[in-house]
Parts: sequence; C-alpha cells; structure tokens
Amino acid sequence: MIYRTNGDGAEAPGRAEETSSFGEAIEWMMRRFRRGGRLARAATAAGAIGLSSGQLLVGGCAGEVVGSSEEALINSSVRSWAQERGERNTHMVRYDGVYWTQTTGCGFRGGCTDYEYLIQLFVEPTPSAHLEDKKVGVVYRLPGYHAPRTANGYYVRTFEDGREEWHVPVKVRSWEGSLLTFDAWYEDGTWYWDEGAGEWRKRTFVDDNGGDLYPASIGPWSILSRYWSPDQGLEVSEQGVQGTLDFRVANLDWDKQLEMVWTTDGWETVNTFRMGDGEKNAFYYVGPIGAVIDGVADYEQWRLEVDVEGPAEVFEYAIVYRHGFAEGATPREVWDNNAGRNYQVRKAD
Repeated sequence: MIYRTNGDGAEAPGRAEETSSFGEAIEWMMRRFRRGGRLARAATAAGAIGLSSGQLLVGGCAGEVVGSSEEALINSSVRSWAQERGERNTHMVRYDGVYWTQTTGCGFRGGCTDYEYLIQLFVEPTPSAHLEDKKVGVVYRLPGYHAPRTANGYYVRTFEDGREEWHVPVKVRSWEGSLLTFDAWYEDGTWYWDEGAGEWRKRTFVDDNGGDLYPASIGPWSILSRYWSPDQGLEVSEQGVQGTLDFRVANLDWDKQLEMVWTTDGWETVNTFRMGDGEKNAFYYVGPIGAVIDGVADYEQWRLEVDVEGPAEVFEYAIVYRHGFAEGATPREVWDNNAGRNYQVRKAD
C-alpha cells in the first residue's frame, strides 16, 4: 500500500486521506537522471537509486553513519549527533512535512517484511562548498530502539531561487515498527575549527522541529488508534450517550493535545472534549503500553469517559492528536476519523 502524506497522515473529520503514487515520484526522478540533468553533476549524490520490480532500491544504507568520530553521539539515547553538533537553522535545511512510504518484501504467507520512507528536504547551497564534503540526511529513531540511526540522502533538483531539493531514503524492517521520528541535517561542504575539540569539523545545520523532532509513519494508525479493552464501548439511548473509550497514542511529545470532535445532529452543531484530570468528558492518561526504556514509553494509553445527557439517535465523532509545541516547533496534528468516514454509534433498536 502506498501513501503520500503531509507528515502526519489522516485528514480532518469526514475528509478522505490524500493519496498519491510513490512510483510516480521515483519515476520522475529517474527521468531526470536518464536525461543527465543536475542529478548527474551532483558530486554528493551518494545514494544512487534504481528500479526493480517496482521497488525502490537504496544505494545509501539506512544504517550508515557519517564518520567514526560521530559514532559515540549516534549511540546516545537522548540527542542525535546532528543535534549536538549542528546549528539549528531552517533557512539552511528544512523539512516541509512531505514524505512518501511503501511496504516491500511482501510474500503470500509472510506478509510484508520492509517499510520504506522517502523524506523530502530543502537546503540552501553555500558558494564556497567542497562538493565532496556536502551531505544531506536524517537521523531517525524507532520505537523500542532508542539509539538513533543515520540515513544519507541524494540530490534531486535546484529551483530558480537557488534552493536544492534532496530526498532521503530510509528502510526499516516491519517488526521494528511502522513509526519513526527524525531530525534533518545538512553538511554544507565547508569546515570550521572547533576550539573545544581541537580539530577541524564539517559545518552542520539541523532542523529538528525545535527539539520535538518530526514523525513519519506508514499510516495514521501508527500514531493514533482505538485501543480495545474489555470495559470500553459507547451506548446511545433516550437518556443520552454513555461509555468509555481507550486510545493508543504514540508518545511523540510531552506537550500533547487530545480532542474528540463530536455531534449528535449530523454536524449541525459541533462539540469538543479535551484533556483533563480524570473527570468525565475529558481525556486522561492511563499508563504506558509496551516496554518502558529509560523511563520513557513509546506508546501510551489514554481514556475518555463519555457522559452526554439528552436523547440521541446517533453519536458521531473523530479524534485528533496535536503535538509540536516547543518554541520554534511547527505544531502538527493526526486524525483518527475511521478513514474519513468518522465513527458512528447508533441507538439500539
């Protein structure tokens, strides 16, 4: 299955998810490559690509590190080497929220073994750069695997204003999870003397969404979904709407927002339940889901106890998860809206 996303997946209530062709994006780049355009003269396009049986083959290994001197930082469970060494500068390197995904290695019995991401970045070239030292990529993290990994990208094209578009391929095994978070980095091909380290280093810029990182997922369900438990469910009756709903939420940010947008009259009126401290009609934290590593869980269970008074025939709702509220970050949202159809609970006959 193929998704094109603005970085978070699903749309607002009642709207279908935007889709496009992963293969079209790759074929467009390959046509440029065959014509011998700018891609051919970019000395830094280390991640050469090819097409075989409709699958993307990545020349730059997703596990490749930039150099041995960065190894200790890459293995850090807190920050990436790019965050530690780079200057946060979204003029020099920027992620605008666009990536493509596909599943590969699919067999009749074993399902699909691999997830592939293609992340779009934009960089500002430096006139005095040494092209052989110029690199663009991401440092990404997987659920349960807190040691960041580095992936290198390849050059795609130059715009009239001088900006360059690069794509970064990331390939992970399906059992490692269908969600990752990342920061984007750019070594512009210039060097500087680091007094503290006593050595020359590559000048590095980073876009890490103000420290909150960026998410990428195979589908919105990887970030937000219903979490089925024995005591949950909603009932619509002449007395109103009552019941309990649980949700599985990716722990992308400490400062997160959960909301339910709901109606009982076909969206003539729109109502919202927000977060609270355990009271009814407000989301509250239940506990971690899965392993807790270094005191942090990759997924959390959140609960909403619904109590709406007054007769109703149908209760229709969707859930939205917002994150990215650090200073300098770009807030983003993910919708769980039943694939654009919204969830509906009707009064029993």
